[in-house]
Amino acid sequence: MVTSVRIAHLSPTGQVEVGPVVVKYEEASDTHLESVYAAGSLWLYAPSTPSGGRALRISETTGRVLQDTTVSPAMDRPVIGANANGLYLAPNPETGFLGSAKLPNENGIIYHVGIGASGVQIFDASPGKRFPGYVSWIAGDGNSLWADICQRPVATPRCMITRFNGSSPKPVFRHSDRNLTAFWVIGSIAQGFYSVALPGGRTSSSGDVIRIDPATGAVKLITSLPLPKYWQGYWYDGSTEAALHGRSLYLLSPPGNQTAGMLYRVRLPGTA
Repeated sequence: MVTSVRIAHLSPTGQVEVGPVVVKYEEASDTHLESVYAAGSLWLYAPSTPSGGRALRISETTGRVLQDTTVSPAMDRPVIGANANGLYLAPNPETGFLGSAKLPNENGIIYHVGIGASGVQIFDASPGKRFPGYVSWIAGDGNSLWADICQRPVATPRCMITRFNGSSPKPVFRHSDRNLTAFWVIGSIAQGFYSVALPGGRTSSSGDVIRIDPATGAVKLITSLPLPKYWQGYWYDGSTEAALHGRSLYLLSPPGNQTAGMLYRVRLPGTA
C-alpha cells in the first residue's frame, strides 16, 4: 500500500526524463496524492507519509523539488488550490479534520502553505471555536484565491463564493453560489470559472453548465447536458473530468455498466 512518487518532465531536447523518488505515501481510499499547478510550479500534497502530511513544490521546468513542507496535523481528502502565494487546503464534507492545538488555533476554514514556509498557517478563520462547515472548491490565479465556503448542514448548505486578493484574509466579496456549483471548478481570471450543477437527489439525468464571474462571483447558467446519474465530474485526488481549450469547455462522461462514454464540447459565451 506504499506508493513512490517520481516526477516526469520534458528536457530541453524534448525527451521525457524521470527523476528520483520525491515522496512515499500510504495509498488508501482517503490518502490519495493530490496535485495542482500554479505560477510555474506543481504542488503535491500527501496526507499519509512516514513523517505525516507533506506539501511539495516542484519546478515546472526542471522537475526538481523546490520546497518540502510538513503539514501537521495532516488533513485527509482536502480541497486544494494554489496561486502565486502558495498552496491552500480546506476541509470538504468528507474530511475528518477538526484542527489541532499544533496549529495556531482550531477554527480554520482555509489553511495556507506559503512559498518557502516551514509549516502551515490558518489563512481564513471561523468566528467560532471550530468551523462548522466545509469548502466546496478552491481556485487560484495570479495573486487571487476563490473559494466556495459552506455552512452546514450538508443537506441544505448555505454556500458563499468568496474572493481573496494577495496575502490578506479579508474577503474582496462574498456572493451566494445559488446552490448551483459542484465540488470543482475549472478556469482562470481571463476565461472565467466553470462548473456543472447536478440536481439534488439526481432524479433526472442532467447537469447545468454554469459560469462564475471572477470579478463578482455572480453565477450564470449556460446550458444543460444529459449527464448520467452517477456522474460527479471529479475524483478524490482533485482531478476533474473537464478541460478548457480555447473558448470551449470539454466534459467527459466515462462509460458505465450499461451506458457508453460521451465527450461533450460546450461553446462558451461570446464564441462562434
